[in-house]
Amino acid sequence: MNTWLVFVKTLREQFRNRAMLASTLLFAPCFVLLYWLILGGNAGASYPISVLNQSLSGAGLVSAVENVRYPNGQALVHPRPVEGLDAGLASLRSRTAAGLLVIPRGFEGSRTITLYGDQTDPRYTPAAIAVQAGASDYAARVLQAPPGLTVTEQALGGSASRSEFETYVPPLIILAVILTLFQTAAAFTRELETGARA
Repeated sequence: MNTWLVFVKTLREQFRNRAMLASTLLFAPCFVLLYWLILGGNAGASYPISVLNQSLSGAGLVSAVENVRYPNGQALVHPRPVEGLDAGLASLRSRTAAGLLVIPRGFEGSRTITLYGDQTDPRYTPAAIAVQAGASDYAARVLQAPPGLTVTEQALGGSASRSEFETYVPPLIILAVILTLFQTAAAFTRELETGARA
């Protein structure tokens, strides 16, 4: 019962203080817009991946990977050929590619391809998903025999050695910023109400 009374009291206070309510409701969409601007509006982005194709029949696999698309038809990845492993790894280090797909000779027999990537690069995960999906589709359509293709992932440098703490810190910082929004809105409103000037 006490919880309900507190809730009703707080709700009435919110409706009485219209400026505070408006500030609270406006700050949240502003933060969403700010987050979108920081990310650059990358929803539906096409991620470049380097491809080292050492097999005569590897073009079909590359095509299958490129055909992994968003619901709107846009390709998830954009494969670009490289001349050698060193050139492909260099494209990862310079962040001009989200991943490096290596298709070895005779991969149809070994059923194994390799994907190199920097796991600290946020673009690596969607690129890896596209490669996995393309490999599964290629195995089902062309190889037509179990098992399918195995995608072996190789982390660039020490990017696979991140601790759970390092993984959780960025979202925790975002959460902390979100939690300060309402206090910021409240402080801003109080300053306006008291007529304070900076």
